[in-house]
Amino acid sequence: MTNIVIVAGGPNPDLNQLFDLDAKENYYIGVDRGAWLLKKAGLPLDYAVGDFDSISEDELKQIRQYAKEFEQFPPEKDDTDLELALLKVLSMTEIGSVTIFGGIGNGKGRIDHLIANFYLVYQERFRNLIEKIHFLEEKTSICFYLPGDHLIDPLFQRPYVSVVGLTPLDKLTLKGVKYELDHIRTNHPCAYISNEFLVDQDFILSFEKGIVGVIQTIDK
Repeated sequence: MTNIVIVAGGPNPDLNQLFDLDAKENYYIGVDRGAWLLKKAGLPLDYAVGDFDSISEDELKQIRQYAKEFEQFPPEKDDTDLELALLKVLSMTEIGSVTIFGGIGNGKGRIDHLIANFYLVYQERFRNLIEKIHFLEEKTSICFYLPGDHLIDPLFQRPYVSVVGLTPLDKLTLKGVKYELDHIRTNHPCAYISNEFLVDQDFILSFEKGIVGVIQTIDK
């Protein structure tokens, strides 16, 4: 399995975690300005993609020379730069996780970009990636789940955890958290926010219909 690391063009992505990874076990994609951030940090850049309208000509030249594979698209196009990166992932085989840095803004950036990235899971073409996609920043994590039983591990020290129904849900159950739910049915998207993990208890999320996003975040 190859794990995918995508660095998007959002402001101030937290790349510190990438220095501890084994480059041989990961495939690095730089999306637009994210390609420059990987290059500047001295991290691998297997594939650079985007319209590159947010960087200088000199930076673009350096990216072309640094990336193992490079594709530039016109600014006027049907897919966002991040969607182009995910289409590349779909063309690959034996994919493990798909971790995206710089995709949710880290508290800054454009809200429309955040919403567009969050809505990627609604696209049928990306359905096989839904449970692999993980948006990760210094203080925020977003993962997505399809129906079933899921063990949710805390990724930060004492994070808040919110369960967001992106569709109507059937038999939504939360066990092992401060505010539990038991076989709840919703007729519209809804958000159960600011829940908390319990010490020495496993958080089990289960549901039978729909798509759920789990957001972990810390205030400090």
